[in-house]
Amino acid sequence: MKRFFAAAIAGSALLTTLATPAAERPAAAAKAHLMTKAEVEAARQRLRDAAPADSYFGRMKLSYIGINNMFRDAMRMSGDSTTSSSIANRVEQADEALRDFATRFPRDSALAQSYFLASRAHKKIWIEHNQERAVVYLKLLVSKYGTTYFGRLTKKDIAGGITEHWYATALACATPEPTLAPTATPEPTAVPRATPAPSGRRGRATPTPTPSPTPAPTESPSPTPSPVPTPQLTSAPNGSKIVILPAACTTPAPTPSPVATVAPTPVASPTPGATIVPSPAGSPITGSKANPSPSRAATPVAPSQTAPATTPTPLSSPSPRPTSSPRSR
Repeated sequence: MKRFFAAAIAGSALLTTLATPAAERPAAAAKAHLMTKAEVEAARQRLRDAAPADSYFGRMKLSYIGINNMFRDAMRMSGDSTTSSSIANRVEQADEALRDFATRFPRDSALAQSYFLASRAHKKIWIEHNQERAVVYLKLLVSKYGTTYFGRLTKKDIAGGITEHWYATALACATPEPTLAPTATPEPTAVPRATPAPSGRRGRATPTPTPSPTPAPTESPSPTPSPVPTPQLTSAPNGSKIVILPAACTTPAPTPSPVATVAPTPVASPTPGATIVPSPAGSPITGSKANPSPSRAATPVAPSQTAPATTPTPLSSPSPRPTSSPRSR
């Protein structure tokens, strides 16, 4: 695509030159700048160094325009700053495609814009890895692409220095030690004395009640204010400033207590080939044969152990009616 545009521009310039009369050519050349041989050769070299429009890079198979669009989307979603893992993953995918792009076409002039967008996207993610990657791209823009538009813009941005922002590693919250409740010191109690009875009377001594001491109110200890963490300001070996922001402590998750499992009770399985014979009570009895074996034959029961036989009660028969004697005549 780039080659097509360059050829169209060169062809239009050639047609304009040929269509201009010979007398008017010097005046036309003074009005419009014509490319010299060096400029034409430089333009051809840029076309040879540029990546084709149908090239795709990285595992996501992103084109040059797709890489820049992913960086722009991440910058818009990040706001002033972010630590979102989803945004960081999208930036990492575009960054991996950008490194593949720079490896295959290291002299492409379009890399300056991609590096500029990548540095802006990484700078808004306050994670240590992304901040270090942003510093690398900023220094690359100044050293290698300093004469381009994006290189000059980067020099203006970092004139006051480069500052990295990222959060420190979160530590476990400190567990407060249990404090024992203050124990009241027992005070000695006066022993009651017997009051002597008046003379002439005999009776029991009545003890005088001693009032119980009133407990003194105890003051509760005032809570100690916890120190407020402040950001740490350090410097990196590459000359950039680092602002490490404190992270909130994390509380470990409670360990679940083991649950006791009840083992199932084994159920006796019938012997293979056994025949189930119903018992008189209705419960099945297993045996190897239909007829009981001699070892399993019913043993005679002693007379003392036999249940007393029940004698049937005779039913009461109706009493016969008295026959009437014949009337005497």
